[in-house]
Amino acid sequence: MTSRRPRAMDDSPRQAEQRRQAPVALVQCAYRLAKACQLYDDANQTVQQLVQPLVDAVALYCEVYGTEVIRVAFSRDKVTVNRRMLRTSREAYALALQVGGMLEPCGTNELTFERGVGRVALLTFFRLLVDSQRDHTAAARLLGGLGQGISTRKAPDPDAELDFDPTETPVARVVKSYATAIVVVRAFHDKLAHGDTSGGREVKRIAQKLVALVEDYPEWLTAAAAGPLDEEPAKRAVSTAVLSLAMATSLTHDRAALGALALAALTADCGQGTAAGSTAAQDAAAQALIVLLETGQFYPPAIRRNVIVYEALEAKSSTAPIYEGLMTPASLASLLFAARRFNELRSARRGARPVALDQAVERLDQECTSPVEHAFVRLLTVALGFIPPGTIVELDTGEIGTVIAVPKAALDFARPRVRIVADPSGNLLAGPFDIDLSRQPDGMPKRSIQRVGATPAQG
Repeated sequence: MTSRRPRAMDDSPRQAEQRRQAPVALVQCAYRLAKACQLYDDANQTVQQLVQPLVDAVALYCEVYGTEVIRVAFSRDKVTVNRRMLRTSREAYALALQVGGMLEPCGTNELTFERGVGRVALLTFFRLLVDSQRDHTAAARLLGGLGQGISTRKAPDPDAELDFDPTETPVARVVKSYATAIVVVRAFHDKLAHGDTSGGREVKRIAQKLVALVEDYPEWLTAAAAGPLDEEPAKRAVSTAVLSLAMATSLTHDRAALGALALAALTADCGQGTAAGSTAAQDAAAQALIVLLETGQFYPPAIRRNVIVYEALEAKSSTAPIYEGLMTPASLASLLFAARRFNELRSARRGARPVALDQAVERLDQECTSPVEHAFVRLLTVALGFIPPGTIVELDTGEIGTVIAVPKAALDFARPRVRIVADPSGNLLAGPFDIDLSRQPDGMPKRSIQRVGATPAQG
Protein backbone atom coordinates (compact mmCIF):
# COMPACT_ATOMS: atom_id res chain seq x y z
CA MET A 1 0.00 0.00 0.00
CA THR A 2 1.34 3.44 -0.91
CA SER A 3 0.93 6.28 1.56
CA ARG A 4 -0.46 9.60 0.48
CA ARG A 5 2.24 12.02 -0.62
CA PRO A 6 2.59 15.24 1.40
CA ARG A 7 0.37 18.09 0.32
CA ALA A 8 3.36 20.22 -0.65
CA MET A 9 4.24 17.62 -3.29
CA ASP A 10 0.83 18.12 -4.94
CA ASP A 11 1.14 21.90 -5.27
CA SER A 12 1.80 23.66 -8.54
CA PRO A 13 5.05 25.68 -8.58
CA ARG A 14 3.05 28.88 -7.99
CA GLN A 15 1.16 27.38 -5.04
CA ALA A 16 4.36 25.98 -3.57
CA GLU A 17 5.97 29.41 -3.76
CA GLN A 18 2.95 31.01 -2.09
CA ARG A 19 3.12 28.49 0.73
CA ARG A 20 6.80 29.19 1.19
CA GLN A 21 6.42 32.97 1.19
CA ALA A 22 3.18 33.32 3.18
CA PRO A 23 4.63 32.79 6.69
CA VAL A 24 7.65 34.96 5.89
CA ALA A 25 5.46 37.80 4.64
CA LEU A 26 3.22 37.53 7.70
CA VAL A 27 6.05 37.82 10.22
CA GLN A 28 7.82 40.55 8.26
CA CYS A 29 4.65 42.66 8.07
CA ALA A 30 4.13 42.22 11.82
CA TYR A 31 7.69 43.36 12.48
CA ARG A 32 7.36 46.44 10.25
CA LEU A 33 4.12 47.52 11.86
CA ALA A 34 5.58 47.06 15.36
CA LYS A 35 8.66 49.11 14.51
CA ALA A 36 6.57 51.85 12.94
CA CYS A 37 4.45 52.04 16.09
CA GLN A 38 7.65 52.47 18.09
CA LEU A 39 8.66 55.47 15.99
CA TYR A 40 5.39 57.23 15.18
CA ASP A 41 1.89 57.79 16.51
CA ASP A 42 -1.15 56.08 15.02
CA ALA A 43 -2.05 58.98 12.74
CA ASN A 44 1.30 58.92 10.99
CA GLN A 45 1.07 58.01 7.30
CA THR A 46 3.85 55.40 7.59
CA VAL A 47 1.95 53.54 10.31
CA GLN A 48 -1.31 53.70 8.36
CA GLN A 49 0.35 52.36 5.24
CA LEU A 50 1.79 49.32 7.06
CA VAL A 51 -1.50 48.08 8.51
CA GLN A 52 -3.10 46.87 5.27
CA PRO A 53 -0.10 44.71 4.22
CA LEU A 54 -0.47 42.79 7.48
CA VAL A 55 -4.21 42.35 6.89
CA ASP A 56 -3.39 40.99 3.43
CA ALA A 57 -0.63 38.72 4.77
CA VAL A 58 -3.02 37.13 7.28
CA ALA A 59 -5.61 36.58 4.56
CA LEU A 60 -3.06 35.07 2.17
CA TYR A 61 -1.70 32.65 4.77
CA CYS A 62 -5.19 31.48 5.73
CA GLU A 63 -6.03 30.99 2.06
CA VAL A 64 -2.98 29.01 0.97
CA TYR A 65 -2.88 26.84 4.10
CA GLY A 66 -6.65 26.43 4.45
CA THR A 67 -6.77 27.54 8.08
CA GLU A 68 -8.82 29.93 10.17
CA VAL A 69 -6.20 30.65 12.82
CA ILE A 70 -2.48 31.46 12.65
CA ARG A 71 -0.30 30.95 15.71
CA VAL A 72 3.17 32.51 15.61
CA ALA A 73 5.28 31.20 18.49
CA PHE A 74 8.66 32.57 19.58
CA SER A 75 11.48 31.10 21.63
CA ARG A 76 15.03 32.27 22.27
CA ASP A 77 16.24 31.27 18.81
CA LYS A 78 13.23 29.86 16.99
CA VAL A 79 10.08 31.15 15.30
CA THR A 80 7.29 28.77 14.28
CA VAL A 81 4.13 29.56 12.34
CA ASN A 82 1.39 26.99 13.02
CA ARG A 83 4.11 24.65 14.32
CA ARG A 84 6.17 24.97 11.14
CA MET A 85 9.66 26.41 11.44
CA LEU A 86 9.96 29.82 9.78
CA ARG A 87 12.26 29.55 6.76
CA THR A 88 13.93 32.77 5.73
CA SER A 89 17.31 34.52 5.64
CA ARG A 90 19.34 34.90 8.80
CA GLU A 91 18.84 38.67 8.78
CA ALA A 92 15.07 38.37 8.40
CA TYR A 93 14.98 35.72 11.10
CA ALA A 94 16.76 38.07 13.50
CA LEU A 95 14.11 40.72 12.84
CA ALA A 96 11.33 38.20 13.46
CA LEU A 97 12.87 37.30 16.81
CA GLN A 98 12.65 40.97 17.79
CA VAL A 99 8.86 40.68 17.68
CA GLY A 100 9.14 37.81 20.13
CA GLY A 101 11.35 39.99 22.29
CA MET A 102 8.57 42.59 22.47
CA LEU A 103 6.22 39.96 23.87
CA GLU A 104 8.50 39.12 26.80
CA PRO A 105 7.49 42.09 29.01
CA CYS A 106 3.90 40.84 28.69
CA GLY A 107 4.93 37.36 29.82
CA THR A 108 3.80 35.85 26.52
CA ASN A 109 5.48 34.21 23.54
CA GLU A 110 2.74 33.63 20.95
CA LEU A 111 0.68 35.80 18.60
CA THR A 112 -2.65 34.50 17.29
CA PHE A 113 -4.21 35.95 14.14
CA GLU A 114 -7.70 34.94 13.02
CA ARG A 115 -8.90 34.99 9.45
CA GLY A 116 -10.64 38.29 8.72
CA VAL A 117 -8.83 40.35 11.37
CA GLY A 118 -9.29 44.03 10.55
CA ARG A 119 -7.15 47.14 10.37
CA VAL A 120 -8.44 48.69 13.59
CA ALA A 121 -7.81 45.54 15.62
CA LEU A 122 -4.28 45.16 14.31
CA LEU A 123 -3.35 48.79 14.89
CA THR A 124 -4.84 48.75 18.40
CA PHE A 125 -3.00 45.57 19.30
CA PHE A 126 0.43 46.69 18.04
CA ARG A 127 0.05 50.08 19.70
CA LEU A 128 -0.62 48.32 23.02
CA LEU A 129 2.27 45.94 22.36
CA VAL A 130 4.67 48.84 21.92
CA ASP A 131 3.28 50.67 24.96
CA SER A 132 3.59 47.51 27.08
CA GLN A 133 7.38 47.80 26.87
CA ARG A 134 7.14 50.57 29.50
CA ASP A 135 3.51 50.50 30.70
CA HIS A 136 2.22 47.53 32.71
CA THR A 137 -1.40 48.60 32.22
CA ALA A 138 -1.00 48.21 28.44
CA ALA A 139 0.40 44.71 28.98
CA ALA A 140 -2.58 43.86 31.19
CA ARG A 141 -4.99 45.00 28.46
CA LEU A 142 -3.24 42.75 25.94
CA LEU A 143 -3.42 39.76 28.26
CA GLY A 144 -7.07 40.48 28.93
CA GLY A 145 -7.81 39.86 25.27
CA LEU A 146 -9.17 42.34 22.76
CA GLY A 147 -11.56 39.87 21.17
CA GLN A 148 -11.05 41.31 17.71
CA GLY A 149 -9.15 38.62 15.81
CA ILE A 150 -5.71 39.05 17.34
CA SER A 151 -4.40 38.03 20.76
CA THR A 152 -1.32 36.92 22.66
CA ARG A 153 -0.73 34.23 25.24
CA LYS A 154 1.93 32.21 27.03
CA ALA A 155 2.15 29.03 24.98
CA PRO A 156 4.31 25.95 25.57
CA ASP A 157 7.85 26.65 24.44
CA PRO A 158 8.37 25.46 20.85
CA ASP A 159 11.43 23.63 22.15
CA ALA A 160 9.50 21.99 25.00
CA GLU A 161 9.34 18.67 23.18
CA LEU A 162 13.14 18.59 23.34
CA ASP A 163 13.20 19.12 27.11
CA PHE A 164 13.92 16.21 29.41
CA ASP A 165 12.24 14.99 32.56
CA PRO A 166 14.30 16.60 35.37
CA THR A 167 13.76 13.53 37.59
CA GLU A 168 15.49 11.19 35.14
CA THR A 169 19.05 10.08 35.78
CA PRO A 170 21.59 10.84 33.02
CA VAL A 171 21.83 7.13 32.19
CA ALA A 172 18.05 6.74 31.86
CA ARG A 173 17.83 9.92 29.81
CA VAL A 174 20.52 8.82 27.38
CA VAL A 175 19.25 5.24 27.05
CA LYS A 176 15.66 6.37 26.48
CA SER A 177 16.65 9.04 23.94
CA TYR A 178 18.99 6.69 22.09
CA ALA A 179 16.33 3.99 21.84
CA THR A 180 13.72 6.53 20.74
CA ALA A 181 16.07 7.80 18.03
CA ILE A 182 16.43 4.29 16.60
CA VAL A 183 12.65 3.78 16.58
CA VAL A 184 12.03 7.12 14.83
CA VAL A 185 14.70 6.54 12.17
CA ARG A 186 13.41 3.00 11.61
CA ALA A 187 9.89 4.37 11.06
CA PHE A 188 11.31 6.98 8.67
CA HIS A 189 12.97 4.27 6.58
CA ASP A 190 9.75 2.26 6.57
CA LYS A 191 7.76 5.27 5.34
CA LEU A 192 10.28 5.89 2.56
CA ALA A 193 9.97 2.26 1.47
CA HIS A 194 6.26 2.93 0.91
CA GLY A 195 6.78 6.21 -0.94
CA ASP A 196 5.96 8.46 2.01
CA THR A 197 8.45 11.31 2.59
CA SER A 198 6.59 12.92 5.49
CA GLY A 199 8.77 11.66 8.35
CA GLY A 200 11.48 14.27 8.11
CA ARG A 201 10.12 16.50 10.87
CA GLU A 202 10.41 13.74 13.50
CA VAL A 203 13.94 12.89 12.38
CA LYS A 204 14.92 16.55 12.66
CA ARG A 205 13.70 16.66 16.26
CA ILE A 206 15.79 13.58 17.02
CA ALA A 207 18.85 15.29 15.50
CA GLN A 208 18.29 18.33 17.74
CA LYS A 209 17.95 16.12 20.80
CA LEU A 210 21.17 14.25 19.98
CA VAL A 211 23.04 17.56 19.68
CA ALA A 212 21.81 18.57 23.14
CA LEU A 213 22.73 15.18 24.62
CA VAL A 214 26.24 15.21 23.16
CA GLU A 215 26.78 18.62 24.76
CA ASP A 216 25.51 17.50 28.18
CA TYR A 217 26.40 13.80 28.40
CA PRO A 218 29.11 13.06 25.81
CA GLU A 219 30.61 10.10 27.67
CA TRP A 220 27.31 8.29 28.24
CA LEU A 221 25.99 8.89 24.72
CA THR A 222 29.25 7.90 23.03
CA ALA A 223 29.30 4.72 25.10
CA ALA A 224 25.81 3.89 23.82
CA ALA A 225 26.89 4.56 20.23
CA ALA A 226 29.95 2.34 20.63
CA GLY A 227 27.82 -0.63 21.65
CA PRO A 228 27.31 -3.74 19.48
CA LEU A 229 26.01 -3.07 15.97
CA ASP A 230 24.43 -5.13 13.22
CA GLU A 231 23.53 -4.29 9.66
CA GLU A 232 20.20 -2.58 10.44
CA PRO A 233 20.37 0.92 8.87
CA ALA A 234 18.49 2.66 11.70
CA LYS A 235 20.86 1.47 14.42
CA ARG A 236 23.91 2.32 12.36
CA ALA A 237 22.49 5.73 11.44
CA VAL A 238 21.94 6.75 15.08
CA SER A 239 25.35 5.44 16.15
CA THR A 240 26.96 7.29 13.24
CA ALA A 241 25.16 10.50 14.15
CA VAL A 242 26.45 10.36 17.73
CA LEU A 243 30.02 9.54 16.73
CA SER A 244 30.00 12.29 14.08
CA LEU A 245 28.78 14.81 16.66
CA ALA A 246 31.35 13.70 19.21
CA MET A 247 34.07 14.24 16.60
CA ALA A 248 32.68 17.58 15.44
CA THR A 249 32.48 19.07 18.93
CA SER A 250 36.28 18.99 19.00
CA LEU A 251 36.19 21.47 16.12
CA THR A 252 33.08 23.60 16.59
CA HIS A 253 30.21 24.39 18.94
CA ASP A 254 28.07 25.94 16.19
CA ARG A 255 24.65 24.36 16.80
CA ALA A 256 23.57 24.97 13.20
CA ALA A 257 26.56 23.00 11.89
CA LEU A 258 26.13 20.25 14.47
CA GLY A 259 22.41 19.98 13.73
CA ALA A 260 23.07 19.70 9.99
CA LEU A 261 25.68 17.01 10.62
CA ALA A 262 23.39 14.98 12.89
CA LEU A 263 20.52 15.22 10.41
CA ALA A 264 22.82 14.20 7.56
CA ALA A 265 23.95 11.13 9.49
CA LEU A 266 20.37 10.11 10.30
CA THR A 267 19.16 10.49 6.71
CA ALA A 268 22.21 9.33 4.73
CA ASP A 269 20.72 5.87 4.14
CA CYS A 270 17.35 7.18 2.97
CA GLY A 271 18.09 6.18 -0.64
CA GLN A 272 18.89 2.55 0.11
CA GLY A 273 17.08 0.09 -2.08
CA THR A 274 15.88 2.70 -4.58
CA ALA A 275 18.73 2.58 -7.09
CA ALA A 276 17.61 -0.57 -8.90
CA GLY A 277 19.79 -2.78 -6.74
CA SER A 278 22.96 -0.82 -7.45
CA THR A 279 25.43 -0.50 -4.58
CA ALA A 280 27.82 1.87 -6.36
CA ALA A 281 28.73 4.79 -4.13
CA GLN A 282 27.86 7.40 -6.76
CA ASP A 283 24.45 5.80 -7.29
CA ALA A 284 23.81 5.69 -3.54
CA ALA A 285 24.80 9.33 -3.15
CA ALA A 286 22.66 10.46 -6.07
CA GLN A 287 19.64 8.46 -4.93
CA ALA A 288 19.91 9.73 -1.36
CA LEU A 289 20.00 13.28 -2.70
CA ILE A 290 16.88 12.66 -4.80
CA VAL A 291 14.95 11.31 -1.81
CA LEU A 292 16.03 14.21 0.38
CA LEU A 293 14.99 16.72 -2.27
CA GLU A 294 11.59 15.02 -2.53
CA THR A 295 10.83 16.03 1.04
CA GLY A 296 10.23 19.51 -0.38
CA GLN A 297 12.68 21.22 1.99
CA PHE A 298 14.80 23.74 0.10
CA TYR A 299 15.73 26.09 2.95
CA PRO A 300 19.48 26.63 3.64
CA PRO A 301 19.89 24.15 6.55
CA ALA A 302 18.33 21.38 4.46
CA ILE A 303 20.58 22.21 1.51
CA ARG A 304 23.57 22.05 3.83
CA ARG A 305 22.43 18.64 5.09
CA ASN A 306 21.96 17.40 1.54
CA VAL A 307 25.47 18.50 0.56
CA ILE A 308 26.97 16.72 3.57
CA VAL A 309 25.11 13.50 2.74
CA TYR A 310 26.07 13.60 -0.93
CA GLU A 311 29.76 14.32 -0.30
CA ALA A 312 30.04 11.70 2.45
CA LEU A 313 28.48 8.97 0.32
CA GLU A 314 30.18 9.93 -2.93
CA ALA A 315 33.60 9.87 -1.23
CA LYS A 316 33.49 6.06 -1.26
CA SER A 317 33.57 6.05 -5.06
CA SER A 318 36.79 8.03 -5.36
CA THR A 319 40.32 6.67 -5.18
CA ALA A 320 41.57 10.16 -4.37
CA PRO A 321 41.95 11.30 -0.74
CA ILE A 322 38.92 12.78 0.97
CA TYR A 323 38.67 16.48 0.22
CA GLU A 324 40.59 18.41 2.87
CA GLY A 325 37.67 20.50 4.00
CA LEU A 326 38.39 24.10 3.05
CA MET A 327 34.61 24.58 3.00
CA THR A 328 32.43 23.70 5.99
CA PRO A 329 30.14 21.09 4.37
CA ALA A 330 33.14 19.16 3.06
CA SER A 331 34.75 19.12 6.52
CA LEU A 332 31.53 17.84 8.06
CA ALA A 333 31.15 15.33 5.23
CA SER A 334 34.63 13.98 6.00
CA LEU A 335 33.65 13.49 9.63
CA LEU A 336 30.49 11.69 8.57
CA PHE A 337 32.42 9.52 6.12
CA ALA A 338 34.87 8.44 8.84
CA ALA A 339 32.09 7.64 11.33
CA ARG A 340 30.08 5.70 8.72
CA ARG A 341 33.09 3.71 7.60
CA PHE A 342 34.02 2.89 11.21
CA ASN A 343 30.53 1.54 11.84
CA GLU A 344 30.59 -0.44 8.59
CA LEU A 345 33.80 -2.14 9.70
CA ARG A 346 32.50 -3.10 13.12
CA SER A 347 28.93 -4.09 12.18
CA ALA A 348 28.36 -7.79 12.74
CA ARG A 349 27.42 -9.63 9.57
CA ARG A 350 24.98 -12.53 9.72
CA GLY A 351 26.60 -15.54 11.30
CA ALA A 352 29.78 -13.61 12.11
CA ARG A 353 31.10 -12.16 15.34
CA PRO A 354 31.32 -8.37 15.65
CA VAL A 355 34.70 -6.77 14.96
CA ALA A 356 36.45 -5.43 18.05
CA LEU A 357 36.61 -1.65 18.28
CA ASP A 358 40.41 -1.55 18.31
CA GLN A 359 40.50 -3.70 15.17
CA ALA A 360 38.00 -1.38 13.44
CA VAL A 361 40.07 1.69 14.33
CA GLU A 362 43.26 -0.01 13.12
CA ARG A 363 41.62 -0.99 9.83
CA LEU A 364 40.23 2.52 9.35
CA ASP A 365 43.66 4.00 9.99
CA GLN A 366 45.22 1.63 7.44
CA GLU A 367 42.74 2.79 4.79
CA CYS A 368 43.78 6.44 5.15
CA THR A 369 45.65 7.91 2.18
CA SER A 370 46.45 11.41 3.45
CA PRO A 371 47.42 13.21 6.67
CA VAL A 372 43.96 14.81 6.75
CA GLU A 373 42.27 11.41 6.78
CA HIS A 374 44.57 10.25 9.57
CA ALA A 375 43.56 13.39 11.49
CA PHE A 376 39.89 12.45 11.23
CA VAL A 377 40.67 8.99 12.57
CA ARG A 378 42.45 10.64 15.51
CA LEU A 379 39.34 12.72 16.12
CA LEU A 380 37.29 9.54 16.17
CA THR A 381 39.55 7.86 18.70
CA VAL A 382 39.44 10.98 20.89
CA ALA A 383 35.65 11.07 20.63
CA LEU A 384 35.48 7.43 21.72
CA GLY A 385 37.95 8.02 24.52
CA PHE A 386 39.73 5.10 22.92
CA ILE A 387 43.50 4.73 23.54
CA PRO A 388 45.12 2.11 21.29
CA PRO A 389 47.38 -0.54 22.84
CA GLY A 390 51.04 0.51 22.80
CA THR A 391 50.23 4.17 23.44
CA ILE A 392 52.52 5.86 25.94
CA VAL A 393 50.61 7.60 28.75
CA GLU A 394 51.44 9.71 31.77
CA LEU A 395 49.34 9.15 34.88
CA ASP A 396 48.27 11.86 37.32
CA THR A 397 50.77 10.35 39.78
CA GLY A 398 53.60 11.22 37.37
CA GLU A 399 54.21 7.58 36.49
CA ILE A 400 54.79 6.57 32.86
CA GLY A 401 53.25 3.53 31.27
CA THR A 402 51.99 1.96 28.09
CA VAL A 403 48.46 0.85 27.29
CA ILE A 404 48.37 -2.95 26.97
CA ALA A 405 44.64 -3.70 26.45
CA VAL A 406 41.40 -2.07 25.38
CA PRO A 407 38.56 -2.22 27.95
CA LYS A 408 35.53 -4.22 26.89
CA ALA A 409 33.04 -1.57 28.03
CA ALA A 410 32.96 1.66 26.04
CA LEU A 411 32.53 3.68 29.24
CA ASP A 412 35.95 2.42 30.35
CA PHE A 413 37.84 3.37 27.17
CA ALA A 414 39.58 6.24 28.96
CA ARG A 415 40.59 3.85 31.78
CA PRO A 416 42.45 1.00 30.04
CA ARG A 417 44.88 -1.56 31.46
CA VAL A 418 48.30 0.07 31.71
CA ARG A 419 51.80 -1.32 32.31
CA ILE A 420 53.73 1.06 34.56
CA VAL A 421 57.37 1.26 33.41
CA ALA A 422 58.73 4.43 35.07
CA ASP A 423 58.30 6.16 38.41
CA PRO A 424 57.29 9.83 38.86
CA SER A 425 60.95 10.86 38.58
CA GLY A 426 61.28 9.18 35.20
CA ASN A 427 63.41 6.29 36.45
CA LEU A 428 62.73 2.96 34.76
CA LEU A 429 61.31 0.37 37.12
CA ALA A 430 63.21 -2.84 37.65
CA GLY A 431 59.91 -4.66 37.83
CA PRO A 432 57.13 -3.10 35.68
CA PHE A 433 53.63 -3.88 36.87
CA ASP A 434 50.16 -3.80 35.35
CA ILE A 435 47.10 -1.97 36.62
CA ASP A 436 43.56 -1.85 35.30
CA LEU A 437 42.50 1.79 35.65
CA SER A 438 38.83 0.82 35.47
CA ARG A 439 39.14 -1.76 38.28
CA GLN A 440 41.60 -0.30 40.76
CA PRO A 441 41.95 -2.16 44.07
CA ASP A 442 41.03 -0.53 47.36
CA GLY A 443 43.80 0.76 49.56
CA MET A 444 45.90 2.06 46.65
CA PRO A 445 46.07 5.61 45.23
CA LYS A 446 43.53 6.02 42.44
CA ARG A 447 45.33 6.64 39.18
CA SER A 448 44.02 8.22 35.97
CA ILE A 449 45.56 9.18 32.65
CA GLN A 450 46.72 12.79 32.63
CA ARG A 451 48.47 12.98 29.27
CA VAL A 452 48.56 10.77 26.16
CA GLY A 453 51.88 10.52 24.37
CA ALA A 454 52.81 8.92 21.09
CA THR A 455 50.61 6.17 19.70
CA PRO A 456 52.00 3.18 17.79
CA ALA A 457 51.02 4.78 14.46
CA GLN A 458 52.86 7.97 15.37
CA GLY A 459 55.97 6.10 16.39
